[in-house]
Amino acid sequence: PIHKKTHEEVNFLYENLSGNFIFSGMSHQDISMLIQSMELVNGVKGDLIIQQGEIGDHFYLLHKGDVSFIIDGNVVGNASKGESFGELALLFNCPR
Repeated sequence: PIHKKTHEEVNFLYENLSGNFIFSGMSHQDISMLIQSMELVNGVKGDLIIQQGEIGDHFYLLHKGDVSFIIDGNVVGNASKGESFGELALLFNCPR
């Protein structure tokens, strides 16, 4: 599927995806196709994005805000604008 984006969103996605180790070897055309398929999902403070132990089915790139990564009730990391997460569960087909 193709999801419409503003010019600003496309530039943000391209800049951040091309700098990510997973996508850094992809051609401009391939990254552009990936960007077209990406969908904006809005959340509010306190939303649960990923549940520990679930099967990974999405890759996330933060456009706004901050998130904390919690394992067994302990904060083990954080991410903010331009940072991504969720790729390891997709790459290795393992629970989050």
